[in-house]
Amino acid sequence: WNTWMFTQRREVPFGLLTCGASAYNTYAPDGTAAASNPPGQWGDSGLDNGPTVEGLPFNQTGLWLQDQYSSGFTGMFLMDCLAQAELAELINRTEIAAELRRRAAVVNTAMMAHLWNSSTGAFQNVLSTPYQPVDRVAPTHFYPLLAGPEYGPSEAVAAETIRRVLTNRTKFAVWPSAAAPPDLPPEDARPLVQWQSAICGDKGFRCPDSPHALCCQLRCNYRFAFGNFVQRTHGKVRYEGMALSRPVPSAELGIGHNTSLTPLFEYNCTAPGANASDYTLGPADWAGSVASGGGSVPCRRTAATAEAYVLPARVGPAMASLVELEVWHRPGDHYVVASAAGKAEAEASGYVRVQSLGYVWPPPGSPTAPSRYGLPSIAKDDPTYISQDYWRGRVWSPMLQLVFWGISQYTSPEAKGATAGLVAQSKALLLKEWQGYPSDNNYSGTGRRVYENYGADTAEGWAYSSPAAPLYAWGALSGFIGLVAEGFYDPVPVRSS
Repeated sequence: WNTWMFTQRREVPFGLLTCGASAYNTYAPDGTAAASNPPGQWGDSGLDNGPTVEGLPFNQTGLWLQDQYSSGFTGMFLMDCLAQAELAELINRTEIAAELRRRAAVVNTAMMAHLWNSSTGAFQNVLSTPYQPVDRVAPTHFYPLLAGPEYGPSEAVAAETIRRVLTNRTKFAVWPSAAAPPDLPPEDARPLVQWQSAICGDKGFRCPDSPHALCCQLRCNYRFAFGNFVQRTHGKVRYEGMALSRPVPSAELGIGHNTSLTPLFEYNCTAPGANASDYTLGPADWAGSVASGGGSVPCRRTAATAEAYVLPARVGPAMASLVELEVWHRPGDHYVVASAAGKAEAEASGYVRVQSLGYVWPPPGSPTAPSRYGLPSIAKDDPTYISQDYWRGRVWSPMLQLVFWGISQYTSPEAKGATAGLVAQSKALLLKEWQGYPSDNNYSGTGRRVYENYGADTAEGWAYSSPAAPLYAWGALSGFIGLVAEGFYDPVPVRSS
């Protein structure tokens, strides 16, 4: 297998590893040609809709390979070389061990020369034709650390990529220590998802001038995501912030006992005869109205339960980073925004600010936004992250395991801190669905489930954007790394013959 990778999966001219497909119309064991000859875009990466393999040139060298040097595949190959060399030495196959270490040295030298980008502090994928870095980063870009400091990247390189990328809140948001950040939102905080509906037929979502809707609760997101799991009925625009899905005691929030949360409810402000619904959020006693026939009609509250709970002022441990949630309006659309991008778009598009609704935590991926769960499958500042669909932002336990294996070999304060942080976040990820929580569907929150993948901001297994399988063996790796870190899983001692 190692020899096959070394001879069949190295892109020219630098000999670094990449993914590929078969040049022959042979059939896989499951009887399908597709499994033997996957599309060139994904090759044998297994990243079915992964952004890092999206739109890549393929087979320009005639080798039936993706025309990029892959940090992830290269890092895993290095780990494979070193592991097999150790096994070969155990059975006195010294010539094979020497060859495997030679291969590792050849590939590692090329990797450090071509994939390490000191200006960004990251290992990057690099197109081979034309030769240029690929800007997107994923957990696979930490796989070069699987080689360890003795045979792979140095302690200094590992510390730099951990500090600048792995623990960066705009990238992968791994905690720099086992301690939760003091400004972390409560567990019941959920993203405020900005949706824009499609009213212009076959032109797709985010149609010009179509109305917006802001969702916190699952039931609201399910309503706007309805149609299929890639949001073709309505489109996600952005995250505006993080708000609470239920009331949380003041002591848990770290605010004074005299400070009460503000519940916000959904209101329907659709004018009579309008061809699209105008939804907004407002407090319980909100008296909003819309113009109609020379007069006005009141906005109607759509549910007895609150859509979100927000802080009434800048209070609590995260007070410096809280953002103000505001209602803006122009005829036909109430636009509820909190992010800087949302407010700038509202002002530029002719909306008028109506009122403040309170304060929320900053949106995921902001420089001031910590994350309860770390290592999403694509960086938080990537435009595909918000979709939270499979490899587009969900958290996968095998990635947690591989990155843990890599960084735990290093001894710098950055490496030790990030290892402890990743273990703490991964434990929280696993326990969310295992322990269960209140939910409004028959899948998420039922408890005793170990999922295929998880939502990066909520740790939900089955969610409105991606239906993950509920009993998946590799999901338990998010807890297994904690057992390894605590010394409950040590290598079996080698017996001398």
